[in-house]
Amino acid sequence: MAHLPAYQPMIAQAGAVPSGSDRDRWAVEMKWDGIRALLYVEDGRMRIHSRNGADVTAAYPELQMLAGAVGGHDVVLDSEIVAFDATSQALPALSTSGTSSRSSSSPQRTAVSDTKEVPQ
Repeated sequence: MAHLPAYQPMIAQAGAVPSGSDRDRWAVEMKWDGIRALLYVEDGRMRIHSRNGADVTAAYPELQMLAGAVGGHDVVLDSEIVAFDATSQALPALSTSGTSSRSSSSPQRTAVSDTKEVPQ
């Protein structure tokens, strides 16, 4: 499970959206204040790497179900891992060490911002 190339996640940068006719050519991304990560799905299994390249797969077991949601393809997904409370408010960023105080009442979700690779 290592044939997909390593990538760097996109890091959002603040800026103004142009007005006028060029506005339709721009996209914006929500700032979630979560953990930026790359999700590598290969052979039906997923590994998660932090923006620094550390393997943090074990810290997010609830995201493993995403491996089955890509139609059997090997892909790399650029995403932000975020926890939400019962009112759908995003919680502050959590540690990737696996020692955070998160509970099953605030499971992690991931907001995918880009598909880096879909091999043929």
